[in-house]
Amino acid sequence: MISDLYDDMKDSTLKTNSEIKSMKKTVEMVDSNTKQIETVVMTNKDNQQAILDTIEDIQCRSMKQSLVFHGLREDKHEDTESRLKDFIYYELCIEKNIEFTNVHRFGRHVFGKSRPIVAVFMYQKDLQLVRKNAHYLKDTNFWINEQFPKAVEQRRRELYPILRSHKRAGHQVKLVRDRLYIDNQLYDGQETPSRSFSEVVLSSNVNNGRIVKKRSRVPSSPSMHNNAPLSSRPRLSSDREPEQSRVPPSTPGQPVEERRVSEGNLVLAQSGQSRVAS
Repeated sequence: MISDLYDDMKDSTLKTNSEIKSMKKTVEMVDSNTKQIETVVMTNKDNQQAILDTIEDIQCRSMKQSLVFHGLREDKHEDTESRLKDFIYYELCIEKNIEFTNVHRFGRHVFGKSRPIVAVFMYQKDLQLVRKNAHYLKDTNFWINEQFPKAVEQRRRELYPILRSHKRAGHQVKLVRDRLYIDNQLYDGQETPSRSFSEVVLSSNVNNGRIVKKRSRVPSSPSMHNNAPLSSRPRLSSDREPEQSRVPPSTPGQPVEERRVSEGNLVLAQSGQSRVAS
């Protein structure tokens, strides 16, 4: 009787041990499968991030020919491209005919406010000319900035305070897309910048071990405003009119340098016709 009970307990123990070993193998298999799944998930995340980075880079490249103009008053039935060309002619003192592939306002309508204008330039040289003359907009209600995707623009906003603080400290700063360079070194969130600007530019211009040279642009067509008298063209206005006009009246054919005189530095001669910049 006791021997039978012992045999039953022994068989039960062996069966239990066998089940435990089987369960252990199952757990090990599940653990192995879980690790494989985690690896696949991490790989997918990396691939997804790489895809998002690629899409963002394509968006930035597609916006490379674009500038955003702020402060130009919006009318219901306006010709946006003509208004922008007038702005470039009067406020930026550019008599060259700037060519665009697309000009439109964007953003939702807000009563009493004008939406910004995004302009896609046909030639990079024209875009650089507009940026070069943007200093004429100092102390006005107009301003110009580059166009970037929303995510890039958000990262740029986070870098603006750092850029301003280092600029006030006398450092040489440069913001390229969403990367800030301080004294020619890439800022990575630490006090010590990392890669230099020249290293990043060089690496971005290398394709399969070869340096890719940019093709030269064909100049745009001749100016269509050269023979148009300034007095015959409408004056521009922003959402808030300045106290004084930025461009004094002039005679037809007057050079840009004589037409554009900063406020407060204009001296009228006794005849009331000649102008001398003090």
